[in-house]
Amino acid sequence: MERHYEDNCRKGVEQISSHCRNYGFERALTYFLQSMVENQDFYEMLSSDNFESEAMHDNIIILLEQLVSQHFPAEDTDIWDIKFYSSAIKGIIDFWINSGMKQSPEEICHLCTERLKCK
Repeated sequence: MERHYEDNCRKGVEQISSHCRNYGFERALTYFLQSMVENQDFYEMLSSDNFESEAMHDNIIILLEQLVSQHFPAEDTDIWDIKFYSSAIKGIIDFWINSGMKQSPEEICHLCTERLKCK
């Protein structure tokens, strides 16, 4: 069962990565968050303490690292910044999921992009 979820998560990451390459950071992050709303039960299960899957969490972090690295100009890219901001965005997303996804994907995207601009 867990393997099925990992495969679906991996496919989702690939689709969202493609979206990011084609449309940029903000639209790709919004798209990712919208897919979370559409699959809310899955993401609530994924973020629960009862579900452990390193592979799925790793896939989400890899996706966020790709999104964040596209946000920064190539000459300003620092792996430490990418790791820091990716983990921070993952924390925001986890909190959003665990608090019932009351804000829209656009609001969460705006919150994340505003934090990235402070660099």
